[in-house]
Amino acid sequence: MHRRNVLVVCATLLAITAAAAWAAELKPITTRKTKDLVITLSSESGQWTQGNNAFVLQFTSAATTQPVDVGTVNFPDSGTRQVTVRWDGPAGKGSTKLSVPVR
Repeated sequence: MHRRNVLVVCATLLAITAAAAWAAELKPITTRKTKDLVITLSSESGQWTQGNNAFVLQFTSAATTQPVDVGTVNFPDSGTRQVTVRWDGPAGKGSTKLSVPVR
């Protein structure tokens, strides 16, 4: 169950990140510097509210402020994961389930 939740969050983040390209200016909710990275959690309103929330996590270099690739999801074992992706934005609203094999 925990792995599925991680996948849903990751898939949702990917969908939200893609949607952010079309979104209005994002406002930081919070920012944290850790080692050589700055992690910023942003949304259109600059805050979370009760119910559904769309947000973007951005990782940047503390030294250069350029985006940083922080890697991908780590799976401890192989098998098929069920991922639910939900969206609600300019392209419409919907959801779908995907079966994703981990080899």
